[in-house]
Amino acid sequence: MTSLPIWSFKERIAGSKNRNPIQDEFFNSSEALTEISSLVRESIQNSLDAKIENSVKPVLLKFTISEISKKVANDYFHNLSDHLANSIPGSKSLLETEKCRTLLVEDFNTTGLLGDSRKDSLSDKDNPAKNSFYYFVWAEGSSAKTEGNRGRWGIGKIVFPRLSNIKTFFVLSNRSKEFAPCNNEEILLGMSILKGHSLGGKTYQPDGWWSDFTSEGIPIPVAKSLNSNFKKDWN
Repeated sequence: MTSLPIWSFKERIAGSKNRNPIQDEFFNSSEALTEISSLVRESIQNSLDAKIENSVKPVLLKFTISEISKKVANDYFHNLSDHLANSIPGSKSLLETEKCRTLLVEDFNTTGLLGDSRKDSLSDKDNPAKNSFYYFVWAEGSSAKTEGNRGRWGIGKIVFPRLSNIKTFFVLSNRSKEFAPCNNEEILLGMSILKGHSLGGKTYQPDGWWSDFTSEGIPIPVAKSLNSNFKKDWN
């Protein structure tokens, strides 16, 4: 079996801002929906906008609250704990319990996250509608959606880490063949959106990656050989 990746955070370089993500402030208003209803609303919006064109099958969503064992949590989060401890006080202990509660959001009869998963930027020639992977993973405050779609500001996706006590989530996407470069039809990676933090005398950026990397250091989906076991581990 291919060994599991470790969580990686890039060091903050000199001259760059010490940034803390603030997108979830959009959901802090007393007039806003609850965290759960925000999650359901945003998930439905994204899935409906990704409906397979001309398909007679309806878009289906499934929300499941489940648990993983301490062993599975250790396998997938073993080196994230110290970053958590230095970013979110008290969160490290959440991974030390015997059972770790999880939320699984699935959709069906959708296109999946489209586009080249090895790219962290788009050119003028790239069609936004065919690059939803880029917008979900890399773009903040912008979206591939157009007038008439259900969400265009690119902030709705923050509901996923917002509901996580460790601000961490995984993405597994089964994509339409015609929009999956290099036959990379099923992709898997993890993201952790913490705060800027220091660890071992180094200062790190907020974004953590459970991924492989290109030679240029771009986070990309993990080896395909991990997908099957991941699905078993996370039900």
